[in-house]
Amino acid sequence: DLAGATWAQDLIGSLKLPQAIFPDVKKAGTRVGALSADAAKALGLKVGTPVAVGGADTQCALLGMGVVDAGRVAVVGGTTVPVQLVVDAPLVDHEARLWAGCHVVPKRWVLESNAGAAGEVLDWLGDLLFPRDPAGASRLVAEAAFSEPGAGGFLSSLGAQIFHASQLGLPVETLSFSHLSAPSSNQRHLARAVLEGLAFSVRANLDQLLTVGKAAASPIALGGGLSRSRLWAQILANVTGRPVEVAGTPQASLLGAAVCAGAAVGAWPDLVAGAKRLAKTGSLEEPSAELEGRYRGLYEDWQRWRTARTEADALAAEVAMRSAASGGGTARSAGPDAGGFRPKILVTTPFDEASLDRLRALGPVEYCTYIERQRVLTGDDLVETLQGVHVLVTEVDIVDAASVERLPDLRVVVSCRSNPVNVDVAACTAFGVPVLNTPGRNAVAVAEMTVALLLALVRRIPGADAFLRQPGAEAGDMARMGIAHESFRGTELSGKTIGIVGFGRIGRTVAAMLRAFGARIVVHDPVLAAEAIQRHGAEPMGLDDLLAQSDIVSLHAAVTDDSRGLLGAAELARMKKGALLV
Repeated sequence: DLAGATWAQDLIGSLKLPQAIFPDVKKAGTRVGALSADAAKALGLKVGTPVAVGGADTQCALLGMGVVDAGRVAVVGGTTVPVQLVVDAPLVDHEARLWAGCHVVPKRWVLESNAGAAGEVLDWLGDLLFPRDPAGASRLVAEAAFSEPGAGGFLSSLGAQIFHASQLGLPVETLSFSHLSAPSSNQRHLARAVLEGLAFSVRANLDQLLTVGKAAASPIALGGGLSRSRLWAQILANVTGRPVEVAGTPQASLLGAAVCAGAAVGAWPDLVAGAKRLAKTGSLEEPSAELEGRYRGLYEDWQRWRTARTEADALAAEVAMRSAASGGGTARSAGPDAGGFRPKILVTTPFDEASLDRLRALGPVEYCTYIERQRVLTGDDLVETLQGVHVLVTEVDIVDAASVERLPDLRVVVSCRSNPVNVDVAACTAFGVPVLNTPGRNAVAVAEMTVALLLALVRRIPGADAFLRQPGAEAGDMARMGIAHESFRGTELSGKTIGIVGFGRIGRTVAAMLRAFGARIVVHDPVLAAEAIQRHGAEPMGLDDLLAQSDIVSLHAAVTDDSRGLLGAAELARMKKGALLV
């Protein structure tokens, strides 16, 4: 019952649902109690801390941006992009495209559309284009600034949608471009096209809202993570032809919840007063007459393109659904709480705090390393320690058949070694206890050491360091400076050909690190198909050719009967004069 801001009793009655399952409806900003001792302990807060009613995330975002008056519109650029219009009476879209709901502010309601999963898509695409960048989405947005309106002819519907609440389906997105006009280095155009497509989507959804709400144009309030991008705020202003008021904080929903909390404890008389107190505009982006005109034409092109691909999108959605139904899609895990079982975990090998926190998400963790104990667990000592333990994470403790037989609660053993020599794998298997190992656990450390050694060689650091430490050196000694210049002048990795022999986890990690130096990476690994090497940005090559072409050779082949003697005198003789070997 939107008008009464309460349950629709007539509908509840017609469905013969028990009234008892519907809790009392409380207004946002109402104090409803205080934290109990257990809740306070779990949250790390004081017992008796007031508990207040908040609101839905998008409506709290309106409050956090100060959007409380009828006729105001707001965009929350988060994981998805809600687009909302505040109205002074309940309003329903009779074409069932838009959601109608209550604002957190009394006697205010909202019409809500949604412009798509923008944040989710930006994170996905950022990780895809910049896999080694910890902030791929931010890098993507930054690249877009070096393109121009129209994005070099790219068109994108990634993360964009024209909302229809009664026709929700599998999102299908398209990127359209010509490779003839888009060199592979032009990531900036792709990035700009995505941002423009998101802005076009907001405009289309905003037009729906204003048509149904019969509202006049007004400035757009912008919050959420996308509000951090001034570029996107500028694009949005030019695409919509409206000023964009960027919220003082991207976390508008959290600020709105804080306004509710303040009202509940009397910090301000009501929600509107609290919003006026806390909500600030960070910046104002005005549309440019020139760019607004240009984007008007680009928006029309985008809409015609989007309409023309409707049939193709329906087919693509059908194919994607069929693939998912047959198991071809990517399954999502049920999460750590699936089934409610939380195993007790004992970790006896050194872990960092972040890794322990990940384990704590699965179950309670006891952390005591063999270094702290000053002993290795074995026999009766192991059995006594593991009573009631479901998961053992170890590196050196001896898990043998006699011990496993006496540990009925043990479900999993994790040996933090490539070869779990400390665990009787056959015995564990016989008792139904899986054993996990950790191949490649030191891959990054070994790869970093490899690159360090390689840099030391090409920059001649060991010799230069020893020369610098020789006694008798004085400042301004031109003769010694000349000797140093001739003897220890190094070279650069950029442009060098580096051959990697053996392309397991360490070899792949070395290759990834060396690509950042601008080196050409060639690889010999007779076990791997060419595609398995090429997908890591390296060139497959026979050993003789690799030795003949490489300026530096780095050896990472595992020691086996087949690899023993892989590089002998004859092979070393094929290397280029002056080539280096790590």
